[in-house]
Amino acid sequence: MTVSLGSDVIPWYASIWWKDICSMGTNLNLNWFAQQVVRKVGNGANTTFWYDKWVGDMVLKDKFPRLFTISNRKEAMVKDLVMEADGTLSWNFSWRRHLFAWEVALQNELMVVLNEFRLTNENDVWGWEPEKRGIFTVYSTYRFLVN
Repeated sequence: MTVSLGSDVIPWYASIWWKDICSMGTNLNLNWFAQQVVRKVGNGANTTFWYDKWVGDMVLKDKFPRLFTISNRKEAMVKDLVMEADGTLSWNFSWRRHLFAWEVALQNELMVVLNEFRLTNENDVWGWEPEKRGIFTVYSTYRFLVN
């Protein structure tokens, strides 16, 4: 059984605090919560390259829809597409066909976005953007929604 709060569907077992938070968010964009969750990539083993928001301000499949469409590796993890040698990263994309000139320009834009990324030995973790340390709390969510 689920409880409907606005346009969100909340499981019956959700805490009263979570139900209250979700009801506050009904005046925001429908994806207000998902937009504040970010993947902090360490070794890239548990972060999908195209589907998780891990670099930039949105998921890469939405920021670069044309490249996503022609990718042969839509389900790839970050670690599957990146190679590191002597401290230098290179990206191993696989496209269905050769890129048109304007798609090469898109790939170059993607490379600019990826330029700051570095692999570590840490595990990938989820982070909460409204909180400096990235730790989700009910209070930080409340502050986000009130502001």
